[in-house]
This record gives sequence, C-alpha cells and structure tokens, in this order.
Amino acid sequence: MTGRFSTAAPLVTDEAIVLVTGDGIAHRLDPDHGGILDRQHLHGLRPAYGPYRSTGTGAPTTAVHTPLGPMIVLLDGSIWQLDSPAGPLLVGDVAAPVTTQPVLLGSNTLVVLSTDAVVHLLDINATATRPMLAGPASRSAS
Repeated sequence: MTGRFSTAAPLVTDEAIVLVTGDGIAHRLDPDHGGILDRQHLHGLRPAYGPYRSTGTGAPTTAVHTPLGPMIVLLDGSIWQLDSPAGPLLVGDVAAPVTTQPVLLGSNTLVVLSTDAVVHLLDINATATRPMLAGPASRSAS
C-alpha cells in the first residue's frame, strides 16, 4: 500500500477495511485477503500540524461508524463521508486542526473537538451539499 505514515487506526466495516494515510488518500482494503479495492484522493486539504509529524494532511484518528457510513475528520478539520457512491464526500469543516477522536452522539450528531478547544456538533443528516474548505482567514476567525 502506498501513502504516508498515519496515526489513524483502520476501521473495519462489513465490506472493507477503511483507512486514510497521512497524504490524504482514502484506501478500501478487502477484509479477506488485504488487497486494495480502491484508492481515492481527498482533494483540497490544507496542511496542518499534528501528532508524530510537523505537518500533514491525513487523519490523526480513526474513522467513525455512522448511519451514513464511515466518516473521518482529518488533521485540517475537514470532515469526510468515506463510503459515498461518488467517492469521498466533504460533509463539514471545523476550520481548525483536529487531533482527537470524534464521537457519534446518538445517531445524528458527530462531535468534534478542535485544537483551539472548541467543541463542534455536526448534524450528519444535514450534509446534502458539499461545504467549501475554510481558508486561512476563516480559520483564524473561528
């Protein structure tokens, strides 16, 4: 498997083993023999600081099982739905680095703690449109 070092553990689903490497590439592996089912880039990621490296664009923590499929929060604060039929889908952006594990509250709310000590609540059912990734100006305003 190609890709940069990642601190995120893989997530096992019924169909695949899912992980995002430190260079922002989502991988789906066959759970029976480990072969790569597919590999897709998550586009538009911002460099951010995280554990075990000076910069990176990958996932510092494991993806989370949700009713919409696996979701992952990347180091730059972008939130991705990984099992979208069209490929990884950007569903949220907290506009600040994230290094802690997000959790699912109930079946509708993803709770994300960013490094600026802000708790973000994302209604995963209200993710019908792709948000824009926040730029540096909006990051400092949050």
